Amino acid sequence: MSDPLSSLRRLGYQPDPTRWERLAAEASRQRRVRRLTLAAGTLAAAVVMAGLVSRVFAPAIGLPAQLVAASGEVRAVTLTRQWLETGTSESMTVQVADIGAVRVEAGSRVRLKETGPAQHRLELAAGTLHARVDAPPRLFVVDTPHSTAVDLGCAYTLTVTDAGSTLTVTSGLVALAEAGREVTVLAGMRATASKGRPPSTPVSVDAAEAFRAAVARVDASRDEEALRQVLSDATVADAPTLWHLLAVVEPPLRADVGAALGRLVAPPPGWSAETNDARMLGAWWERIVEAR
Repeated sequence: MSDPLSSLRRLGYQPDPTRWERLAAEASRQRRVRRLTLAAGTLAAAVVMAGLVSRVFAPAIGLPAQLVAASGEVRAVTLTRQWLETGTSESMTVQVADIGAVRVEAGSRVRLKETGPAQHRLELAAGTLHARVDAPPRLFVVDTPHSTAVDLGCAYTLTVTDAGSTLTVTSGLVALAEAGREVTVLAGMRATASKGRPPSTPVSVDAAEAFRAAVARVDASRDEEALRQVLSDATVADAPTLWHLLAVVEPPLRADVGAALGRLVAPPPGWSAETNDARMLGAWWERIVEAR
């Protein structure tokens, strides 16, 4: 076969010497582009498919529950991340793995945020729940719009209204946290919280109204006259209240609070208003819990 270039030269045609190489390179580049485009399309399809598969086959978290109507009718449901509202004439009991149960009263709105070996976490937006849990501290948590209730091994009631959250502990103790303050509420005591404000100092549910009002004034404005009333009226049952006040009163008044608390429950050796550190407070707290 004759050389096509020689034939073209005889006709007076002088091709660009690099033309054939450029055409070959262009064809190769187009093939690479097609391959990359195909690969990108395949990857995109795989990503979309993976998302669909994960949505379809990913295990949904949930806790078994029972809705109980006023008529006595019982209906099995699952508490999930979707909000569940109890009707005006029904309650719900939620089994929290193997650590306890929660009863949700009528007219409540609740959902599950997380459940697993590390933590079981619910959210109560409105209404009332009663929790009874037997588990290591901080394994069971309930969030509200105003605070976070952290179980420390207990039974308690938590109520949420537009005004705030109220925690009443009937057994053990529960931590209530918000706005940088965490209080520990013992059995027979109560604390409240409102959004963006620290929880109130825990007070005995049996405390006189005047005592509760005086503690509230101390919380709100560090009212010195109210503090004097609290220190004067406090009994052994109020020792946890005074202990919490040690962390919030101004240093000049700390010695007075410590002296009043010391008359109820002896302080650890070496405590003073100047050495009011976490170690000393922890040791004193243990004495207070043992005295109840």
